[in-house]
Order: sequence, then structure tokens, then C-alpha cells
Amino acid sequence: MKFIFLFIFLFSCNHVSDKMVLKPGKNRLSLLFSHNIQGESVPCGCRTHPLGGLPNVYGLKSEIEKEAEVFYVDTGDMLFPTPVISDVKKRSSELIARDMVSAMDLMGLNYRLPGELDFSLGTDFYNEIWKDSPARLLVSNSGELKGQRFAYIEHLPHRIYLFSIANPALFDQAIFSDPITALESLFDELGLNYTDPFLRIIVLSHGGMEFDEKLADRFPQIDWILGSHDQSFTRDPFVEGNTKIVQVLNKNHYVGEIRIDFNKTKGADSFKLHEIHSELEKKVESNPLTAFTLKHKKRLQEIQDQEQKDMMVQLDQKKIKSYLSCVECHTPQYNFWKNTPHSLAMGSLIQAGEHKNQNCIGCHSLGFRKTNGFNGYEDLVEIREKPVALDIVGEETRDLLKLKENYFKEMQDLFKEKGSIRDMKESERSDLAFRVHELDKKHELSKNFSGVQCMHCHKMDSEHPFQFEDKKKSPKVSLDSCIACHTKDMAPEWYSRDERGLPSELDKEKAKEIMHKVSCPSYTSH
Repeated sequence: MKFIFLFIFLFSCNHVSDKMVLKPGKNRLSLLFSHNIQGESVPCGCRTHPLGGLPNVYGLKSEIEKEAEVFYVDTGDMLFPTPVISDVKKRSSELIARDMVSAMDLMGLNYRLPGELDFSLGTDFYNEIWKDSPARLLVSNSGELKGQRFAYIEHLPHRIYLFSIANPALFDQAIFSDPITALESLFDELGLNYTDPFLRIIVLSHGGMEFDEKLADRFPQIDWILGSHDQSFTRDPFVEGNTKIVQVLNKNHYVGEIRIDFNKTKGADSFKLHEIHSELEKKVESNPLTAFTLKHKKRLQEIQDQEQKDMMVQLDQKKIKSYLSCVECHTPQYNFWKNTPHSLAMGSLIQAGEHKNQNCIGCHSLGFRKTNGFNGYEDLVEIREKPVALDIVGEETRDLLKLKENYFKEMQDLFKEKGSIRDMKESERSDLAFRVHELDKKHELSKNFSGVQCMHCHKMDSEHPFQFEDKKKSPKVSLDSCIACHTKDMAPEWYSRDERGLPSELDKEKAKEIMHKVSCPSYTSH
């Protein structure tokens, strides 16, 4: 039987706070928490093992609800990936933020604490998009931003107090007050018996691990701090005195859970990390977040398409050469390349519905936003211009726009229901890349900038091969060409791990080993 909540509003210290009395039923309370989602609804698909996605988090939450009462909280940086949003990306950023709020309503978010990235479009925008949401703003050190100072959950003899603290130093304005003073005042007013083995003090925090350690040192009565901001990934709780501090990774790669067993004292409370993998989405029949994210992606692509057109850059007449030029002489290299995931990198975005996302296209294509490249997804390919004779008197140029539309439709059809490109067998990738090449020839493309291809690594002069006296000679490929896109977040397997298990320094030997696997065979003359 699902728990029933009685919401009783207590007026304390001039701010409304929730008292929630849990009726008998389940014997465990699970406090799920996330942070640093940064506007990502589903993973873009570029990681080797894609994690995250709102439908998968919903599946996890639904599974836990079968055996426990669940409270879901977020500790900040939910809405945006950067502190500044350019004017040309404002419309898509607004849609992402508004839809994230709607998704959190479907998810059943109970409490939220904002981070500095949540105010990238200003505090007025933040307040406006949340004004009708049932997810309550919990802020114990509120300054200009007003929210509930604390929440209280009761399942006698268990009493659980939730507080929420943000580090004012991270914010440009006086949004938050001094955290030490705020907590001192609250703890004095509540007059709690901290020796009670059934009393829990849990603090939601947005300030970073060092900030959390200072809070724990100053207030030893705190049992748990659910941190955020610097993503100090904790596989096990970091213990400071009597306080356990936990954080998870960004973009919902992991979700944390504090388990409170109502049959035991607080000493038995535990922390569990949940990896958010794709199988979780299937735990719920007709997952509402699946349909929601599909609709969101469709609306977002329409806006991003227009934003790309608004960001047109002046292009050189002499454009960078795509693989279609290289394959004419470098057949062995082409045959090797088409076996690799690089050749189908744009397909990963098409499968994830991210092929118009300006934050993703650059690493999955050649020359994006370069003066000798292309402006947006619609310019990803160029069709060879030639007149089409209508009669013996005159001729008319082909409708290139219509031809491009037909090409993109056929290309997207090629990637439907193909599954992960990385997980394909080499023969399957080779076959799919061959079909893309045949499509390119069918539509008479002069250039195709999709995928990670020759000029990413070799940086050849536009006059190649005629500027080389020795045609066998080619510029040395640098590892720097790889790590521009294979970052800690997107390719953690390239990096060594620190004591917390997080990617830290580039493992050059490992990176060179991976690079060697996708390096084309040496050029030989014909």
C-alpha cells in the first residue's frame, strides 16, 4: 500500500515549512538525489557506455517505490550547462529549462536547491518557470531568493529534518545569506535533541566538497550532507566527524540514495549509488518520460535549426576537403576508416535526436562553424551543382534544397533501429558506412562533412597533393587532435583515475593505444 501524506503547513520564523506525516505501510524511506543535470534530458550517445537520461531515472525511482517511500531532491545546476547563454541560443535554452521543470513535475521532484548555473537567464526567469511547479524551493539561508527554511518528515519515533544551504560565494548577487548564521539560527529555534537515535539532520548543499567539510566541522549534529557543484564523486560517503558527505556525477550518470530503515536507529542508515543505464527505462510500462523526451527533442530541433541559420558565418569559397575527395586516391585508408565508429559519428547524434544540437555537432563532423567548413546541419553536405536541360531552348538549375531534404531523409532511414554504432561488429559498421557512401554517390555529393574523417587528423593543405614533392609524406598526427573532443566527460577511459574514481590526468599511453586502433594504414603510391 502506497504511503499517504498529510501536508500540514507550519508557520515558523516567517517562512512556510512542510510537515509530512507518513502513515504506516512501508518500512523504509529512500531519499533520492541528483545534481548538475545541466539541461540534459537523454544522453547524446557519444560516450562508450552512455549513462543518464530522465526516462531511466524515472524507471529507477519507480522500482524503488515498490519497496520504499521515495523523496526526490535536486541540489542544483539542473537547467543549464554554462553560466552565460548567448542571444542566439536563448530560445533553445529557455525551452530546455521549461521542459526540464515539466519533466521534474512528472518525475515527482519534492525539493530543489538552485545552483549558480540555474540562474544563467536570471533570477526572474528562474522564479517564473517554477512558479506553478509542486516541487518546493528549500533554502535555509535565503537572501533575495525566498523559499522554505526546512522540511520535516515524521514516522514516529523517527523524525527527519531537511535543510538546504547554498554557498553565497558562487553567486553574483546577494541571492543567499550567510550559511553559518542561518543554520545557527534554525538549530537554536528548533531546539532539537541531537542525541535522539531516531532523529536525522540532513542538509542539501550547493557549495562543493570543501564547503561541505566546513559545514560538517561547524555543525557535528548533521548526519548527512547531500552535496553538489564540484561533483566530488563519492562511491562511499566521505566522513567528517559525525557527518557523512556524498555527491554524484553530472548529467544523471549516477543518482544517489540515502536509505532510512524505520525498524532501526539512524546508525543503520546507508548510502547507495545507482548507475543510470538504458535498461531502467524499460522498468515502467508506457514510461511517461519516454514520450515526454521524444516530444521535447522534436520541439528543440525545430528551434535549434533556426538558431543555426541565425548563426551563419561567412564561408570561404575554397572549402576544406571531405572524405569524398580523399577516397579517390586513398582507397586502403578509406576501407580501414569505414570500419571504425569515427566514420559513422554523425549517426550517433541522429539516433539520439541530437543532430541539430550545436554543442554536439562540432565533434561529430568536420569544419562546423569554420570559415572553410559549414554553418549547420542543413549544410552538412553539398550537392554537385549542374544544369538540368528542360528543352532545346533553355535549362534550369536543380532544386538543391529539395535534393538535400531527400538525402537527409534517406540518411536518417539508414540509421533507424541500428543500435549503438560502437557495439556493432566491424563488418556491420563497414556495411553501414558503405551504404552511406553509396547514398552520397547516388545524390552526387561534392562534399560530406559528417563523421570524424581524414582532415580532422591530417590538416592537409587545400592544394594537396600537389604541394608535396614527396607524395608519400604526410603531417604527423597529434594526440591534441583527439583530446579536443575526447574529454574527461566524454571519454573517461582515456584518463587515469583519482582517489575518488574520477577521470583526472590524460593517460597518454592508453590514449596512444586507442588512437593507434583507429589510425589508418600508411599511404602507398599507386
